[in-house]
Amino acid sequence: MSDFLQKKKLSLVIASFLALIIFWNLIWIFINYRSIASYNNLNKEVSSYVPFDLSSYHLFGISDFDLLPETNLNLKLQATFIAKKNSALIIVKNSNPKLYNTESVLMGGVTIYKILSDMVILRHNGKLEKLSLLRPILHFSPEPQDI
Repeated sequence: MSDFLQKKKLSLVIASFLALIIFWNLIWIFINYRSIASYNNLNKEVSSYVPFDLSSYHLFGISDFDLLPETNLNLKLQATFIAKKNSALIIVKNSNPKLYNTESVLMGGVTIYKILSDMVILRHNGKLEKLSLLRPILHFSPEPQDI
């Protein structure tokens, strides 16, 4: 029976100690509330100042291919087909559209490096360039009205 009482006393001491720590932290927060609030306001003021354009960092992903320069060659990408073996429908020098695969030669010094859903990456004389899919500009008629 005495062993049971010793365990009970030990658990009571531990519970009292934890309650004291929680109580002490609540008192500390209550006393320092104003300094915490002023720190948070200062933190908001500091975080609202951004010394650089955050949107240029593409935080939710961007492929390195998007940063490649657009090709100046006389090529037009009409469509891409993404499957086990990707292919692209490309017009070369105002000819009829033709279906090309990765590593296909388009013209002298130009091969297809990679085919993506919205662009084709070309290897032009050893340098990578992109050929983007032509996207029509949407015009709405009549113009939207404010409500």
